Amino acid sequence: MQRATTCTCRACRNIPSLDLKFIAHHGSYILQRVRDIRELVGSDVNLVHRLLKNHVSEATGWRAYVMFTEGCLEHIKLDLEEAHVQVECYEHFADVKTYSLDLRRRYQELLETRRIFVDKNEADILIVGDFSVPLPVAWDWIQDPVKRNLWGHDVTWTKGERPAGRTKSGASNHCAHGKGGSMLEVILDWHPFEYSTTETFEKGKKIITETFRFEPLPGGTRVYDIIKMEMPLPKPLRRLMSRIFSKMMHMDEMLQRAVRLAGEEYERSRQEEAHETAS
Repeated sequence: MQRATTCTCRACRNIPSLDLKFIAHHGSYILQRVRDIRELVGSDVNLVHRLLKNHVSEATGWRAYVMFTEGCLEHIKLDLEEAHVQVECYEHFADVKTYSLDLRRRYQELLETRRIFVDKNEADILIVGDFSVPLPVAWDWIQDPVKRNLWGHDVTWTKGERPAGRTKSGASNHCAHGKGGSMLEVILDWHPFEYSTTETFEKGKKIITETFRFEPLPGGTRVYDIIKMEMPLPKPLRRLMSRIFSKMMHMDEMLQRAVRLAGEEYERSRQEEAHETAS
C-alpha cells in the first residue's frame, strides 16, 4: 500500500505504521442489491462486524493477528494447536469462542525460513501449464489432495501429517498407486501462491524432489512443475531416464487435465454467480 500510493495526506503517510487483522467466520447470509451495490446481510454478517471490536489485543498485546471463530474451524476441519483461545460476548448474540494467531510472529518465521526449490537449470523434467484461473485457484488445484485425485493418473492422494494443524514445511501427503504401491510426499518449503517444494519417498528411499512455481498472467496463472530425479546416474543418462519416467507417468497429460478441470469449474462458478446476481 505504501509503494502504491502517491497521496500525501496524513492517513496515507501513516500506512507504514499499520498492522493487519483478519476475521474468519462461517455462517449464513443473503445477498442484497441496492442500485449498483451488492452486499451481504444477516446476523452472521453482523457478528463479523462486532468481532472487529474484540479483546485479543488487550489479552495478548498483539496488533497483527488472524481470528477464527469456532464455527469457521469446524467447517474447514482445521485444528489450531498453537492458537490463543478466547470467548467474545456481544449483546443479542450467543458467546463466540475464537482462536487467534500472532501474524507478527508468523511474518518473522517466514523471513527467517530458508528457501528450498529446484531451479529450472537443474531440472530433469520441466512441465508448464497455463491456467485460465486466478493464482489462488490454480494453487488450490495443484496442492489440494482431493483435487489432485481428479487430475492424477491411477493414483489416490490423502492428507498425511499436518504440524500445528495446518499445511506447512514438515507436512506430508500419501499417494497410493498401482498394485498396492505407495509413496510419501513431505513438504520442504511452503510459500503459498509463490511456490512449494516437496520430497517424495518410496519404500523409504527418496526418488523425487519437486517444485511447483506459480506465475500470475493477465487473465490466468502459469504453473511450472520442476522435477529433479534422485538417481545416482550421470546427468545425460538421468535426463534420458527422467523423460521415460515422465511419459510412463503421463505427467504432462496430468497437468493439462488440471488446467482443463480448473478452468471448467471456475467458469461454472462464475456463471452461477452471474445467475444469482441476475435473479
